[in-house]
Amino acid sequence: MFRLVRVNGMTWTFFYAAERLINKRFFHKRAELEIQKNLPGFNTTAYNYKEWANYNWSKGGEEWSDSEPWKKSLREEVLLTYIKPGFTVLEIGPGAGRWSLALASISKKLILVDLTENAINM
Repeated sequence: MFRLVRVNGMTWTFFYAAERLINKRFFHKRAELEIQKNLPGFNTTAYNYKEWANYNWSKGGEEWSDSEPWKKSLREEVLLTYIKPGFTVLEIGPGAGRWSLALASISKKLILVDLTENAINM
């Protein structure tokens, strides 16, 4: 948390705390401040590493899927439509690899880049 204060300042931290403790409407104030002051917010390597290095991937990333039909439509209507077979594909942040198999099935070569060694090992 102290690193977030150091890179974003006390005003940003106040809006973040107010957003979490009082009301979600403070999200807009915090977001405006990030834009106006060009602050990184949560988009720092250190914060992301701390968040994801020990993440529990027991659900394989499926905790973010709305439903199986949603996942299927995203795979077929986005991934398989816009990524052409036989190309080299770069997947950034594969996590547990829930999209990696679909990408590997159509790509000539799949390159995975992730911040954490845990994700790459999976």
